[in-house]
Amino acid sequence: MKEMIINSLPVPTWRWLKVNEKYIKLSDKMHPVKYPDAYEIISGDGDGKFDDIEMGMGEDIASFARSISGDKMRITKQQGDKDAKYCIIKLAEADDYAAGIELYAGEGSVLNVFLDYSGLGSATGVSDIRVIAEDNAVVKLVEVFHFDKDAVFYDNIGARLGKKAEFNLKQLVISGEDINLGVCTELAGDYSLLNSDLGYLRSGSSKLDINYVARQKGKLTESHMLASGVLRDEADKIFRGTIDFIHGCADSKGEEREDVLLLSPDVRNRTVPLILCAEENVEGEHGASIGKLSEEELFYFESRGIPEKTVNELMAASKLEAVAGRIDDMEIKSSVMSLLCKKKDI
Repeated sequence: MKEMIINSLPVPTWRWLKVNEKYIKLSDKMHPVKYPDAYEIISGDGDGKFDDIEMGMGEDIASFARSISGDKMRITKQQGDKDAKYCIIKLAEADDYAAGIELYAGEGSVLNVFLDYSGLGSATGVSDIRVIAEDNAVVKLVEVFHFDKDAVFYDNIGARLGKKAEFNLKQLVISGEDINLGVCTELAGDYSLLNSDLGYLRSGSSKLDINYVARQKGKLTESHMLASGVLRDEADKIFRGTIDFIHGCADSKGEEREDVLLLSPDVRNRTVPLILCAEENVEGEHGASIGKLSEEELFYFESRGIPEKTVNELMAASKLEAVAGRIDDMEIKSSVMSLLCKKKDI
């Protein structure tokens, strides 16, 4: 077994809060995932184009994943190619696995990718996803995490944006025992933009561990990190959101917001918003709305014949459906909505 640390806060807080990082163990007997045949496969170390990208979960698991995955799947959009059709990737494995995926958008291009993990069952998986958006390029990435109840998954993303580049990320956590997300976006170019949108439902004894970092280096950059979810039963969730205003990023803006609905007194919710500032002329905002349904809201529904249990189910579904509803491709949106409707315990 390989021991490592993931999702470390850029600046640690009180250790007794137990939110600074997560300690994990992964089997060194994991194997590479089988990639779809339609995309380019980069053998071995490749051309090194993506090697220096900072990853959201940290270098330990990044090095581990790339050593296991070996070859990487690369999706490339050439300069000026604005075809907005989504590349749909569905990974399916029965055993513990690691995947390496590289997304490259050339100058002025548009690259849209949908990653569907619903075929991965109960295995333990690691994905290493690296994104480069050159000047004036747009990358949209949609990820849906739908596993068997005892699955463990680590989704590690790193992105670098050029001048006026955009990275739009949507993630929906539907099921799985222990889901871990790490995203680090380097807004290197002036006027670059990050939009991340997360929806989650955690029930039973399931866990969700999140670490989002926006490194704002260019001038007039913008980052928007939004999360909305539901915790019930004995679920456990940590959300770390960091906006890092690097010296020289004058006139940049950043915001991070989380809306959490608690449907049980036994859940454990921890939200850690962090703003680091080495530049004077910037705007940073963070906020969290955490609570349960009010007595007035319950009375409103119950007076119309809707019992409390049904109200809770409707509210839980609405959090995920809101994020799914913002997917801009109708076919993918319909597929995700159908998946949400079929989920038995939503």
